[in-house]
Amino acid sequence: MALSFSLGILLAGAFRDHAFGGILAAGLMLAAASGLALHRGLQGRALALGLAAVAAAGFLAAAAHRDGVPRAHLRHALARGDFPLDEPSAFDACVVDDGRIRGGESVHTLRLLARRRGAGWIPCRGMGILRVTHPGARGESGRTPLLARGDRVRGWGVWRRPRNFENPGSEDRVARLARRGVWIVGRTKSPRLLEIEPGGCSGPVTDLAGRARTRVRKAFRPLADRGKGVEAAILASLTIGDYTELTAPVSEAFRNSGTLHVLVVSGLHVAWIAGVLLCLARRARLPERLRYLTAGTAILAYTVIVGFQASITRCFWVFALYLLGRMLLRHADSVNLLFAAALILLAANPDWLFEIGFQLSFLSVLAIVMTASPLIEECWHPVCAPARHTGEAERLFLRPGRWHRLGRRLRFGLELTAEAMADRVSPAAARAFQWVCRHAAGAVAAAGSLVLLSLAVELWIGLLLAHNYNRISWIGPLANVVMVPLSSLTLAAGLGAALAPGGPGAALVPIAGKCAALLLACARGAAAVPGAWQRCPTPPAAWVWGGIGLLFLWYFLGWRRRWVPAALMAALLLVPATAPTPLVQSTLDRFRPRPALAGRGDGGDSGPVLGFTFLDVGEGDAIVIRFPDGGLWLLDAGGLVLPPAEEESGEGFDIGEAVVSRYLWHRWILRPERVLLSHADLDHAGGVPAVLSNFAVRAFGCAPARGDARILARILAAADRKGIPVTRVGRGAVLDRGAVRIRVLHPVREGAPTAANDRSLVIRFAYGRFSALLTGDLEKHGEKELLARGFPLESLLLKVAHHGSRSATSDTFLESSSPRWAVISAGSRNPFGHPSPEVLKRLERHRARVLVTAELGAVTFETDGVRYAISSHVRGVLERGTL
Repeated sequence: MALSFSLGILLAGAFRDHAFGGILAAGLMLAAASGLALHRGLQGRALALGLAAVAAAGFLAAAAHRDGVPRAHLRHALARGDFPLDEPSAFDACVVDDGRIRGGESVHTLRLLARRRGAGWIPCRGMGILRVTHPGARGESGRTPLLARGDRVRGWGVWRRPRNFENPGSEDRVARLARRGVWIVGRTKSPRLLEIEPGGCSGPVTDLAGRARTRVRKAFRPLADRGKGVEAAILASLTIGDYTELTAPVSEAFRNSGTLHVLVVSGLHVAWIAGVLLCLARRARLPERLRYLTAGTAILAYTVIVGFQASITRCFWVFALYLLGRMLLRHADSVNLLFAAALILLAANPDWLFEIGFQLSFLSVLAIVMTASPLIEECWHPVCAPARHTGEAERLFLRPGRWHRLGRRLRFGLELTAEAMADRVSPAAARAFQWVCRHAAGAVAAAGSLVLLSLAVELWIGLLLAHNYNRISWIGPLANVVMVPLSSLTLAAGLGAALAPGGPGAALVPIAGKCAALLLACARGAAAVPGAWQRCPTPPAAWVWGGIGLLFLWYFLGWRRRWVPAALMAALLLVPATAPTPLVQSTLDRFRPRPALAGRGDGGDSGPVLGFTFLDVGEGDAIVIRFPDGGLWLLDAGGLVLPPAEEESGEGFDIGEAVVSRYLWHRWILRPERVLLSHADLDHAGGVPAVLSNFAVRAFGCAPARGDARILARILAAADRKGIPVTRVGRGAVLDRGAVRIRVLHPVREGAPTAANDRSLVIRFAYGRFSALLTGDLEKHGEKELLARGFPLESLLLKVAHHGSRSATSDTFLESSSPRWAVISAGSRNPFGHPSPEVLKRLERHRARVLVTAELGAVTFETDGVRYAISSHVRGVLERGTL
């Protein structure tokens, strides 16, 4: 039923136009037909019709969730153009999260209640993310966000719609925010523009949950006051699911070691808490049903405190259904419980089907239930169980099967060794040896079970993690043997410190801090092991879900040779892992699509192709250059998408990681031969450190120019860590690549002090009849110097300098370059007004076709030197012809 319901949700996403009433009637008729078939004993038909009715119910639930919004909702106002964007507007809202500090800003999610129109207020529903400039957030004592969950706030802000980076492989951020109900993002320049009513939106339940979260944070505050903020953040993440203070290096350490799941409130926490509660209730001699009811109530309270995240909500429903079954004296099947919980959650919120957290949560449990548990029960425990009773003559193991025989042989060998020790040493030594064997067998059984559990989970979700995060952790199965028990100990210490009153609680805080520090040290140690993890290209979605579907069907239907789907999934995971090898790369080159440079009537295949892809990186530049021989260069990797305060903090959005690297991984490009930097401004250089860290770059080159010393230092440090040679590139450099002639025209290697923009790299490419001029951020002073040198500038393709700023691209420069196409890399609704209307008019006067990444997304120009094709990620093929 859950799978059929999910299929209906997927179909709803594919069909935007539908007759709701017609589908409702069809679903009711299918349900009636299913009941009639069942009444007549046609069980097969009844099942098929019933599942079709459930699929129709999933379609209706998803369609109603997507389209059934009131007229006062933000979506209607945005569609009508009735909501003020890009201008100050007044709002009234409730704060629905705890907020987080990012640089000099306090970031919060708001549920809008009303907005100002004229002299009055009108209802407005929907969610938005608000950033409030809050300079005090930088101080040691000002780490608390400006607003708290449950506060009511009125004020002024500038709102806009979120926007995606329109490149192949980029995340659909707009859809992700929409699934959370977020339709707008905004900024308020000062807290003085806000009127805050603490607790103005809190109810009794939310107020109690907020107090509980506050108590937990206060319990760990002494650690932060003593300079152990990282340990306090780990404890807050473990106990109440508060991830706001986890820094990027900490998350990276756990992610690389394959143990990030221990920081997420999930089934481990629920099982631990439920086990403790049931044990205490049993010792108190409470009736069985009362014990289950008490434990279920406690888990519900914990879920409310943590917040209804996918992992904890799934655990709550699974546990609640299990307890309900036990109270009704019914046997509970693990798979049925899991899918029943999924059905409940998807009925409440169909969008959760597309959330990576929801997918990972359910697939992990499926891996444990369908793969790991049978393997442990049928293979591992039969081997270890006899050894756990070495020397106990009354415990015999006589079950048939090769694993049971292996376990008996192991025990027999240990007992023979013990008898030999009794004869040669002493009976006491033999008894000691048997005691050691029993306890060692128990430890090996537990450790091996953890390894098998982790391997099974990695088998099920490894490809999905690689698809979404481009990372494979090989050490995870071994690291979990240590990290899972240690995280349970840390959770126990943290909850004890938060819940125990007065002195006992204060005494537990340092212990909890030491446990958290040890947990972090283990994660860092595991991640530091050579070959423990790697970055990988993006596996196609068909691989991911095809492999997962095969695993599920094979184990669900109970087919024999269960190693077959496991081996297939392992092979699929090894393909992206071994992608950098020449064999895999040469195989992939055979399947890469060749660009259609000519129309169908032209005939003939295109020759070796030179390609330029101007990525959509917001307000910045990133140009991927692919040569006819398959080599690849990257010129710049930057973009401004966040306020300067956040970027300076080092905690901002990394264009190099989230946009440029994602594009390269999507294209399975793993070894860029050269990364060039036009100049060291953040909008060109900000993502270069991530690119150098993520890929096996052979060389890095930059102009001998001034710029942001901090970002340049980060780039050089990243190059030094990876052993990448660094060269200075200036005027006169010849970088020819086969038939492609490449000349660096600017700047001089050593020259008079000028602005950083006027010392940008200017590079001219020529290939057959085609030529391109890439100008960085060169402004008019640099253009005059370039023109004075008399270099040949005429080029068919021009990368317009400085994102279309009016301080560049003069008429004189355009007369000399005579471009036929002009690409402008600029951010949508950027605060600088790029591209300037003056520059657009100049380009129009010189008859150059303008291509703006803010409108078209990534723009790609491909040519074999005679024919060409221009395409964009948003609109497809724009132009094609002969040069």
